Amino acid sequence: MHSTEDGFDLHLLTPDSNRKMMPILVVLEPGGGSSDFWSYEGEELLVVLEGRVLLELEGSTPIVLERGDCAYYASTRQHRCSNIGDDVARMLSVTTPSL
Repeated sequence: MHSTEDGFDLHLLTPDSNRKMMPILVVLEPGGGSSDFWSYEGEELLVVLEGRVLLELEGSTPIVLERGDCAYYASTRQHRCSNIGDDVARMLSVTTPSL
């Protein structure tokens, strides 16, 4: 999935979404990210593979994640990520259940 408007690409890392977990490679252009907050049933694990990402979670102070940092949270909380660095950011996102 490509979003020119928000500056990100999502790459499904499994051949289909009929699974208990959904691993996704998220590629954020500089300044890119979700303009809207998301929430859905389940949990999410984020691992920053490269770049600097701002994670905003409902009820928490926004945090900056850098290469090697991870976050794990209930995806029922409103959340969004954005690239605050000068280079492309890449994250591994694993959601459960599969979206």
